[in-house]
Amino acid sequence: MENENELDVQNEIEKDTKRERKSHKVAVDTPVILIAMVLFVLMFMMCVYFAYLFGKYNEKQKSMSHTEEQSGISQMQADAEDIIESLTEEPTTEEPTEAPTEEPTTEPIFIYESDISDIISPAYGLTSKTYTYHSSEVYEVYRDAWGMKVPLTTNMFIFSFDGAIDVDIDFSEIEIAVDNDEKTVLISIPEAEITNHYVDENSYEFKDAKDDIFSTLDYSDYSDMLSEQKEAQEHKLLQNYDFFYSVKTNAENIFTQFLNQWENLSEYEIIFE
Repeated sequence: MENENELDVQNEIEKDTKRERKSHKVAVDTPVILIAMVLFVLMFMMCVYFAYLFGKYNEKQKSMSHTEEQSGISQMQADAEDIIESLTEEPTTEEPTEAPTEEPTTEPIFIYESDISDIISPAYGLTSKTYTYHSSEVYEVYRDAWGMKVPLTTNMFIFSFDGAIDVDIDFSEIEIAVDNDEKTVLISIPEAEITNHYVDENSYEFKDAKDDIFSTLDYSDYSDMLSEQKEAQEHKLLQNYDFFYSVKTNAENIFTQFLNQWENLSEYEIIFE
């Protein structure tokens, strides 16, 4: 009996122990379950909220797409209407109005003497004129003794040649005065002068005017005769005042042509003296 009682006591003790363990387990598991349930509820609510936001976003996108589509269609319709209106519109005959033109402001022109000199200097060589001539003179050659002509030794011959004389003005002597207030250009041209004198050596001719059997003549000695005739031709030309005046007039005409090509001188008066 005692053994049975002990067994019953032990069984009771074990049952009590199991009850305590079970109650302790339940006490321990209860907070964990509550936390898990709270987390589950929170996650569920977040999912629902995100689903709500996603739905709103889709609706907004659809609304924007629909609005853009409607706007594009409206713009296309407006463009089509503008094209049709432009095709059916009668052309206007209004003349285009010209924009008012502003008068350009002109700065005062100031001309220097050096400007005029630069313009007329290329005319050097164009203002000259050439005088051509044919010279022919009779010369007498004889022998003398004690200052007297030896009879039967006289010989007469003709020496002739062609020559040319250039007449021009001296450009270094040209004087220029510009008056920008009165708008005048005064050009003082010097008198024309002989600038070159040359002869054609191939044109030399010697002709006997009298042939005596005792006469001798060295035709190579002609330099004095040539100088005499050249001097005579220059003196003759210097008496031709019209020729020298024509050279000066020719220079004035050429200078005028050169100066008229410069637009800045369009309002200036060119005066020669």
